[in-house]
Amino acid sequence: MDHGGSPDAKSSSPTAQTPDAPAARPSLQLKPGAERRILGGHPWIYANEIQTGAQTRALVPGALVELRDAQDRSLGAAAFDPGALVVGRLLDRDAAATIDVAWIANRLARAAAIRGALYPEPYYRLIHAEA
Repeated sequence: MDHGGSPDAKSSSPTAQTPDAPAARPSLQLKPGAERRILGGHPWIYANEIQTGAQTRALVPGALVELRDAQDRSLGAAAFDPGALVVGRLLDRDAAATIDVAWIANRLARAAAIRGALYPEPYYRLIHAEA
């Protein structure tokens, strides 16, 4: 196993990320009425709000999923953690968005621009991990 600085060192790592493929994401289905909070802007998805089955239980923590309401309408892209009370976090309301380094960089740039417009000095939290 290569632990050095060769170009293949990162790709052989067990934690190396695979590219996001929005069309291939599994679906996470909400129970009837559970979409109200998501549609109102709340990003969290609670364990008691989802329909569970073999596909849901087989997902690994951190899996990207397409969030769908009980009528099978797409609500966006989310990160999923099957072992938590908060099982998901809506990342983007566009389910076709590719969640990758460029997506994260764009979100950070947008956050910095908003804060720069609101505050004359850069004394603010750029990233709030809980939202």
